[in-house]
Amino acid sequence: MAHFTRGLFLSIALVAALTQPAWADVTRVTIASRTVVANGQWFGAAGPYEKIAGTVFFELDPADPHNRAIADIDLAPRNARGRVEFSADLFILAPQDPARASGSVLFEISNRGGKGMLGTFNRATASTDPMQPEHFGDGLLMRNGFTLVWVGWEFDVPGLSIKPPIATNHGAPLIETIAALTVVDARATEVSFSDVPLYPPFDPNDETATLTVRDSIWAAPRALPRRSWQFAAPDPNAAGRCRDMKCPRISMPSGFEPGRIYEVKYRASNPPVSGVGLAAIRDVASAIKYANPAMAPALVLRSLGEGGRGRYLHVYGASQSGRFLRTFLYDGFNSDEKGRKVFDGVMPHIAGAARSDFNTRFSQAVGLDQFAALKFPFTDAPERDEATNRTDGVLAKYSADQQPKIIYTNSSVEYWGTGRAAALIHTSIDGKADLTLPANVRVYHFAGTQHGPAAHPPQNAASGRGTGQQLGNPTPHTIGLRALLMALDRWVRDGAEPPASKYPRLSDGTLTTVDALKWPALTGVPSPKAIPEPRCARADGSSGAWPFLVPQVDEDGNELAGIRLPDQAVPIGTLTGWNFRTPSSGNPTAIVPLLGSLIPFAKTAADRAGDPRKALDERYKGKADYLGRVTEAGLELVKQGYVLREDLPFLLERAAAGWDWGSHRPAATSAQR
Repeated sequence: MAHFTRGLFLSIALVAALTQPAWADVTRVTIASRTVVANGQWFGAAGPYEKIAGTVFFELDPADPHNRAIADIDLAPRNARGRVEFSADLFILAPQDPARASGSVLFEISNRGGKGMLGTFNRATASTDPMQPEHFGDGLLMRNGFTLVWVGWEFDVPGLSIKPPIATNHGAPLIETIAALTVVDARATEVSFSDVPLYPPFDPNDETATLTVRDSIWAAPRALPRRSWQFAAPDPNAAGRCRDMKCPRISMPSGFEPGRIYEVKYRASNPPVSGVGLAAIRDVASAIKYANPAMAPALVLRSLGEGGRGRYLHVYGASQSGRFLRTFLYDGFNSDEKGRKVFDGVMPHIAGAARSDFNTRFSQAVGLDQFAALKFPFTDAPERDEATNRTDGVLAKYSADQQPKIIYTNSSVEYWGTGRAAALIHTSIDGKADLTLPANVRVYHFAGTQHGPAAHPPQNAASGRGTGQQLGNPTPHTIGLRALLMALDRWVRDGAEPPASKYPRLSDGTLTTVDALKWPALTGVPSPKAIPEPRCARADGSSGAWPFLVPQVDEDGNELAGIRLPDQAVPIGTLTGWNFRTPSSGNPTAIVPLLGSLIPFAKTAADRAGDPRKALDERYKGKADYLGRVTEAGLELVKQGYVLREDLPFLLERAAAGWDWGSHRPAATSAQR
């Protein structure tokens, strides 16, 4: 009872402290709930954890130079103090006993309103409100004493979100023409444009609105007659991001054709000042890291380190959220309003070389932003773009002491698809030379992986393939993220160097242009060399195309360089970062965004039927031999620091399941594999 009373007192103190204006632009916090999680189970030395959910309120001074990067901040309404107000959701998981935490604080940039890092780092069951033991998996983050923080930054999602101010034209509605894309996988006569869930048409009968169609993002669009389509009422049964939103919906009696890209341009009003989401992350992190000493007793509750501060602040974001982090860094938000470094460690995952329009008028934060997200600069250190005579770098706005330690991780998809061009973070802008990475940057490529691992063991049914011609790629690159996060924490805390960067390079031939790819001819499998180099205009407005460099492959079609997990090092098939669309979903010469492939080997030499790749029985002397080689590959990864020793049993278990699947499935042709 005494322990609970002490915790309650400190919790109240935390709330009181957060309500003080001394923490930069965090003005107050309201707490909606505070609960012990996972039935109070102990997570090693860190003990039980609790969650705190609430709302954090902000004020920004539009005249402060640190806020000038926020698009349309001058057009937001102001309070009596001349400041811009907004609020965001706040969610914290922390040790119940403040003395048991490590002092490391890990922020996750929420992906479309969700909470993903417990699934990624703890191998836990996904939940937007983690409460049950299964939501905490094996407890890796908790066992290592991390305090976990989520702050809403995105305005167009129903989950963890932010309530930004609305930009106006001197008090009148601000109206502009915007564009949105969609691709359907089956024929339909009505389609919702889900990338703009909060931008309904200002005038549904506007005759100036246009709808075009094309087969690739870089092809010339063909306009459809205005009389052939019309804006329809929102679908009350809409699912996903259009549920309870105002997604524009278009009706076209002649039908939308599967696999084709449709783009609507129409007038919308009331754009949110979306860039305040960057400031929300900055200011909560700064508040935690640089607490006023008088508030130290309150902050001890959150186990934020000696003196009531968050001693080591890290931030992780995947995909959309990884692009957010690259935008956050480039726009200067890792420096707070007093010019102090905010995050010590930054971990953008599967973002490639892209950023996005998170800080623009009429931002489409929720969308994939294919190709347009690829904007110069790509590298952390400054480089020159001769086409525009610009010299810039992602970290160019910071002095040396403000720059965080950065770990970039990518799958093969970020080299191949959706215009993420991951090679540009480690090659020259012309794609002709490898670059030397800054001392504070590490780059890791998970060879032969897709954006998010597919089901394992693979699904044989056609329904398990989705819109891809091949099975999805199940390689679990998230297992490597566990080791790399621990390495980032040691790097920040103790100065211990993380494992060496591991990615394909031009100098040794493991990075190549598409036309020089040594892809084996597989019956029924389109060659990736048919994937055209992106010919869209550069996102910065200049003409031309960025280099299209991809990992080179071996005789099986498996990638040579990067972190080669056992799936790749001891394969049962070819693993790729691309997958062509099925004919039934339309446009089969195009690849499916974010999807890779598993093209299994034949079981026996007799089953190969012209397949140039050796069969399983030509590679391995049965299951025991296969698992022995997986063990050797896993131990080598542990030795190099790319996998935790405690994760070896997981790798062996999934390898055994994969072998059972591969060796017992019916014989099939390459096209059926």
